[in-house]
Amino acid sequence: MDRADAILKAVQRIYDAAVSPDAWSGAVEAIAAAADGQRGSLLVEDQPQRRADLMIGWRWDP
Repeated sequence: MDRADAILKAVQRIYDAAVSPDAWSGAVEAIAAAADGQRGSLLVEDQPQRRADLMIGWRWDP
């Protein structure tokens, strides 16, 4: 897969995840792959409440 295809796949996965939150793991994986990354993560934080509302990790050891 060339870089343009990898970016397109990542964008498609982001749109999929916007309507199906369970798809964020695949979106993070696709974004990392498009960036030639070894691992990836996404954190959505509620700053006033000081808590993480969503945290997704791809290829992170627990």
